[in-house]
Amino acid sequence: MRRAWTETFVSVGCLGALIATLAFFDERVRQQLFELGSHPTSNGLVYGTSRFHAFVSMLFYIARDQSQQHGVLMTFAIAAVVLFVFMLRS
Repeated sequence: MRRAWTETFVSVGCLGALIATLAFFDERVRQQLFELGSHPTSNGLVYGTSRFHAFVSMLFYIARDQSQQHGVLMTFAIAAVVLFVFMLRS
């Protein structure tokens, strides 16, 4: 049970590090993160869900944009994600 929690925290930490790295290098991600965190949660679940959807859509757009500019690097990143998934399964 403890190992499962540790692996979950490591996975969430890696995802956070990836988003932080994207925010460091891309102004669009920084702006979306700022907008996501600047509004109070009392605006309702619908607003929060729509902001989260916009953030995820923007991440996919940036990933597609970067893959067109840096094909070899994206191939490496995809291979890293596949290896990461296999690591979690074992």
